[in-house]
Amino acid sequence: MQIVASHPTSSRHPVAKFLQSAPALNRHFGMVLGGLLGLTLMGTAASAQVVDAQGIGTTLAQAPLAGDGVYFYGQVSEVDQVGAGYMVFEAQGDRVVGAIYFPYSSFDCFHGQINQRELALQVTNSYTQETYPFEIALVPTTPIANRDGAVATSMTLEDLYNLGAARDAEQAILQTCKAFMAESGVEL
Repeated sequence: MQIVASHPTSSRHPVAKFLQSAPALNRHFGMVLGGLLGLTLMGTAASAQVVDAQGIGTTLAQAPLAGDGVYFYGQVSEVDQVGAGYMVFEAQGDRVVGAIYFPYSSFDCFHGQINQRELALQVTNSYTQETYPFEIALVPTTPIANRDGAVATSMTLEDLYNLGAARDAEQAILQTCKAFMAESGVEL
């Protein structure tokens, strides 16, 4: 998949390298081009009807994020790997605030919304303070049925690993970005 930059970004900027290195990552300039990361999702549901072989319909719930909370993902399955990019963010309802970063380097803050098919973000370059759009595609995973026959589908963000609970270091980056966004008039 082709990677398209939506603004002039220095290739020396570590986050720019992260954004350019993700194989399924695309950014847009005037149009949406799609995908990245890895995250289990559920929340405010949209639904579709699934019909089985006997013609019996089952509601398939598909929704963004597993709920309000802090999420931590990386390009690799281990934390603090030099050269690997990471993402930490907090979600409340359909809104997110967070950071994209490399260990022992700078980070860029973002805010955005959770839609049915993507995280639609506005990323602020830490060096230039320029803000640019960035979309992360949500991809459905295996449906899970409950006793009543209702089926919930979790969602994942392409190409990143869910790293579980954010540690103190990630929490500090997240708090910095939340404060920066609040100063800019953006809050969860």
